[in-house]
Amino acid sequence: MSEIVYAIKNKEGNYATYGRTEFKDRLRFAKIYKSKKTALQHYFNNTGNYNDLKLVKIEIKILDEEELKPNEFLENRR
Repeated sequence: MSEIVYAIKNKEGNYATYGRTEFKDRLRFAKIYKSKKTALQHYFNNTGNYNDLKLVKIEIKILDEEELKPNEFLENRR
């Protein structure tokens, strides 16, 4: 199973995060959007700088699933 999502990237190659003007170089911090329309509707920049932005199309693919036991969680090991 796979899913397509979108993120916004600046000219330095950093991804827009949940902060209003913050960009980080790691994809895991990026704000993810369901579609281009959603990205354009919800992305906001406090400084009003919308130059040199790119929309990145990302495929998320599940590689493996593993059954987890309740006693494996830190909270339940006590």
